[in-house]
Amino acid sequence: MKKLVAITTADNQRCIRLLDKLGLQFVGNIEEPEAAPTLGLYAMEL
Repeated sequence: MKKLVAITTADNQRCIRLLDKLGLQFVGNIEEPEAAPTLGLYAMEL
């Protein structure tokens, strides 16, 4: 495994702060037409 990724809802500030503390960086938003909330994609190289 070379990369760790995480997905969370864009409005979940507690999770976003935790991902930041763990060293993951924001990559971009994932917007699916069928999905209601916008998702945030985070990643870090291992």
